[in-house]
Amino acid sequence: MSATFFSAAAVLQVVFDRFLTDGPIDHTNWWINETNLRRNGAAPASVSGKVVTCPMDGGVISLGPDIANYEPPPFDVLSRYALPAEAYADFPLVVVP
Repeated sequence: MSATFFSAAAVLQVVFDRFLTDGPIDHTNWWINETNLRRNGAAPASVSGKVVTCPMDGGVISLGPDIANYEPPPFDVLSRYALPAEAYADFPLVVVP
C-alpha cells in the first residue's frame, strides 16, 4: 500500500495491494498530516480499481510527521470479495508539490 498527497490539487491517493469495489466512499473516514497541517477529507471521495481518491480541506496547524489515516466506521473500502479494508493510523505519506 502507498499513500500520496498531491498538494497542488489537495488530493490524497491511496493505492492498495488488491482490487477494491468501485464507488463513492465516506470522506470523513480520511485525514492526513502534511507539512505541519492537519487536513480532513472532503467530498467527493471514491474508489476505482486499487486506488482511493479523496480531496482534502485547507487544513489547520498540526505539528508532526507526514502521515495518512483511515478511521472507519463505516467500513466502506471493500475488496472485490466484500472484505473490509482494515483501519490504519500514521501510515507514511509521500507529499508531491
